[in-house]
Amino acid sequence: MTGENKSPQTKPKSPRITTPDSDAGLFCSPTRADIEFEQVRRSQDCWDRNHKWSVSRALRTELLNATFLGLYNACSTSLLPCKIRYASANETEKAIKTFHALEKFNVEVDSAAFYALLRALCKNKNTQEAEELLLTKRGFFPLETAGFNIVLDGWCNIFPDETEAKRVLEGYGKYCIAPDATSYTHMICFFAKLRNLFDSLRLYNEMKRRGWVPSLKVHNCIIYVLTSEGCIKEAFNLLNKIMALGLQPDLKTYNSMILPLCEAHRLDEAREVMKMMSSGSVRPSVETYHALIKIVNSEAVFELIDRMREHGCRPVANTYLLMF
Repeated sequence: MTGENKSPQTKPKSPRITTPDSDAGLFCSPTRADIEFEQVRRSQDCWDRNHKWSVSRALRTELLNATFLGLYNACSTSLLPCKIRYASANETEKAIKTFHALEKFNVEVDSAAFYALLRALCKNKNTQEAEELLLTKRGFFPLETAGFNIVLDGWCNIFPDETEAKRVLEGYGKYCIAPDATSYTHMICFFAKLRNLFDSLRLYNEMKRRGWVPSLKVHNCIIYVLTSEGCIKEAFNLLNKIMALGLQPDLKTYNSMILPLCEAHRLDEAREVMKMMSSGSVRPSVETYHALIKIVNSEAVFELIDRMREHGCRPVANTYLLMF
């Protein structure tokens, strides 16, 4: 009995991203989708050779799903996570090159994807690169307040730089873009942290003059910078004003006064704010009590610790260290 010749079994290979060019008659010539998928396949091979398994595996899985669904026009959406991963891994140049590659093959990229890349760059302290990309691509994505706010947030909160933040703020006028409430909030809070009273009040008044209503967060920052710079009366007046406006002061509002008052050893004013805090049904935090413990005498320390327990603030190790 003659046995059938069996081909030797081979180990199955991991799935690769390919175009369905084996189906004769369906694809007479390479389409744009075929070219895009070929570029992704080559990129995947490059990542494999450099042992970047996580990026390669994620990219393969995302685009295989798109292939099985027949979504060849999903390249832009599928490559967005890859761009963000590059930015998160501090691979700034590769993240931007991936974005340029989409435009090269005429893949439409919406503003949401573009802003997501800018946020990822700023989040990983590549604010300068994000700003350059924003200005370079203004022919494709017109300059808008939202884009500038992303860069401004990077210079104010993620990688703080007063000079750069002021330059970006001047850029709003240079490119005929009107700052919005978010723009003013970023700058006012940033200057308040630096205890820059002049610029904080200047932008606060400009914000109101242009019709933007300051939020409680903005008021908290102004109260903090006023108290820090010794304008105690003005800080109390603003605190009473925001309550008259219907805003409910929170823990951050009262701490914005108590912490700098304790730092300046102005115990009487700090205790007055604590009374207002209690009348407003706001519970002090551990940070609040620590600021007071630093400046009171030894007898008052134990009283404060008892009050901490009454308000549900359990003393921590640092609490007892501050006593000595």
